[in-house]
Amino acid sequence: MAAIDRIWKRYTSNVVLGVLDGFPGIQEKYDRADLASKISALPMDARQRVAITAKRIGVSKSLVQSLLDEGHLARRSARIKPMLSEEQSSRRVSHMLLFLDEKTCEFEPIYDFLHVDDKWFNEDVNGRLYLPVTAP
Repeated sequence: MAAIDRIWKRYTSNVVLGVLDGFPGIQEKYDRADLASKISALPMDARQRVAITAKRIGVSKSLVQSLLDEGHLARRSARIKPMLSEEQSSRRVSHMLLFLDEKTCEFEPIYDFLHVDDKWFNEDVNGRLYLPVTAP
C-alpha cells in the first residue's frame, strides 16, 4: 500500500507542475521567414559559419542547418580567381629565363631562393556567406 501511495503522490505533484508525460513542454516553433529576416539583418562577417550565425540570432546550429536543407537559406562561396596581366606574365617569364643555362637548356638549381606566390599571399580564405534565398 505504501508503494501505491508513493506513486500516487508523485503523479499528483507532476500534474500540479504540468509535467504529464515526462517531456518538459511543447517545443517552440520558429517562423522561417522571421529567421531569414534576422539572418539578413546580420553583418556579412557574422554569416560565414553556421555556428556563428546561430549564436547571433539566438537559435541552435541544427535549426540554421535545417534552414539550409529546406531551402530558406543559400550557401554562397566566392572563390579566389586571380588573373595575371600580360605585363606580369612577361615579367615572370623573363625572370625565369635568368635561371636558364643557354648551353644545356636546363634550369640552374635555385634551392637558395624563397618563392612567394604574391597573388595568394594575402588570400587564404574563401568568402563564405549564408544568405536568405530572396537576397541576390
